[in-house]
Amino acid sequence: MSKEKFIIELRKRLSLLEVEERDNIIEEYLSYVNQKIYEGISEEEAIEQLGDVNKIAEKILKSHKISDKYIKLFIGKEKVIDEINDFVNKLTDVSSAVFSKIESSISDFARTTGHFAKNIYKESKKFGEEKFNDVKNFVKKHVNEDEAQDDDIDDDDEIYEEI
Repeated sequence: MSKEKFIIELRKRLSLLEVEERDNIIEEYLSYVNQKIYEGISEEEAIEQLGDVNKIAEKILKSHKISDKYIKLFIGKEKVIDEINDFVNKLTDVSSAVFSKIESSISDFARTTGHFAKNIYKESKKFGEEKFNDVKNFVKKHVNEDEAQDDDIDDDDEIYEEI
């Protein structure tokens, strides 16, 4: 994981804290990583030495007297969002590669078979893009629903009382 990604992920997971406190903590971790880089360790290795960003955030939030129940809920939500984002990114990468291969193959075929093949290409590309957009919209819809459910949880008085 890059330093930038680590900081972004840690910042999201520590968003329960005051901005100044969160920024101080982030600065400490940046300082650590920069020191390791100065000592000749790669950025990725320095981040690996820190450990899992979720465990780091959990430890920090516990030290700030945030309830274990709320920490697990909050960090769990972030994990799910990250997994969905990773899935969508991988799906996009795979889909782009597939579209590229299809485009290349169909282009070759179109050159040899003429007008008929060109129409097939256009229709298959249109169909693929529509299906790809359907999948993206489906994932976005479910992410938005999950975020809406999380917003409902934020309103739960029991959780605030535990904090």
